[in-house]
Amino acid sequence: MTTTSTLLLRLEGPAQAWGGASSRWDYRTTTDRPTKSGVIGLVANALGRDYADPVDDLAALKFAARADRPGHTEYDFRIAGGGTFPLDARTAWNNPQLVADDSGNINYGAPRLSKNNAWTEAAREGVRRPVTFLADAAFLVSLTGHTPLLEQVAADLERPARLLCLGRRAHPPAHPLLHTLLDGNQHDSWPHQVPLLPVATTTTPQAWVETSPGEGTGVVAYEQPPSPPRRGGGHGPLLLSHITTQPPAATLEAS
Repeated sequence: MTTTSTLLLRLEGPAQAWGGASSRWDYRTTTDRPTKSGVIGLVANALGRDYADPVDDLAALKFAARADRPGHTEYDFRIAGGGTFPLDARTAWNNPQLVADDSGNINYGAPRLSKNNAWTEAAREGVRRPVTFLADAAFLVSLTGHTPLLEQVAADLERPARLLCLGRRAHPPAHPLLHTLLDGNQHDSWPHQVPLLPVATTTTPQAWVETSPGEGTGVVAYEQPPSPPRRGGGHGPLLLSHITTQPPAATLEAS
């Protein structure tokens, strides 16, 4: 007989970013909470799965998130290209004139603009793109499903196969990610019953709980991870119920 558990992760750091449906190359935005697809990607990294590996078992887990410390949105920018780098083999092959003209070095810009495989001067300029991120936020998120899988995830979160980040590589966690593993299916109840984090800034945090069609009301969010993952999006829909909770007060952390 397969048992069910609920795994809680603590996502806390100086900065984190969880791209939603509106996040694109021209403007990298963040939602106001962790997304299911982002959390599944984090867990897959901890397990050591490669990008093309299937995540059907992880995607089948039920997801919920609670914003004990909502943080605030900050604005920044990122720059790509604009420097001088060695001429790569593919560009040299398609543009032999660069080998003679630039003595093996070119100015690199992104995105590379080309016409009929010919290098263009416009491609030599760097690009600047705005981004947003959440500053000073802390969330509890849950995954509910088969106990053996979640026990493996809990173990690997303490000894991850790769360095983990909160949405973007520049955003490392400030606290161990594993919070606790709860016995039984506590998917709907834990947002009301698990004590607030010690860094909480509210006593009535907002929570988002995945629901199944016909089980309750919810808003459609395109956060269901495809399997295998696909570059450029392609996430499926899921229903999220947005609620306000009043959990017990925070307990003291061990020093």
